[in-house]
Amino acid sequence: MLTDDVSESQSVDAPLFGEVKPRYRYINITVAALVVTALAVTTFLCFFLPKETFSLRNLYFVGCIGLVCAGEITTIFWYRKGDVDPKFTFLIYFNAVCIIALCGCAIVFFLNAR
Repeated sequence: MLTDDVSESQSVDAPLFGEVKPRYRYINITVAALVVTALAVTTFLCFFLPKETFSLRNLYFVGCIGLVCAGEITTIFWYRKGDVDPKFTFLIYFNAVCIIALCGCAIVFFLNAR
């Protein structure tokens, strides 16, 4: 009886229980690539876009985005470890979209700063 209950609970679609569907893996890789690209472009533009002088405001902005990324990485680590329920994948994707939006705001800020 107990083995039947265990086998049924292992068929639940969760990151550490059973196999992850390739579709979800592709979505995760795509979102991660977008976030890493946005952060890399923002960091690059922070240092090289100001033509006159380097501004610490730009570095501060990128640092704040980095702190948001640290929280996102921690949430993903807990999710992959199994400490966070699979229902929190929406939160992880939402935070990724927020990071991309912050990177866009930072780039616009860098372009408009005088």
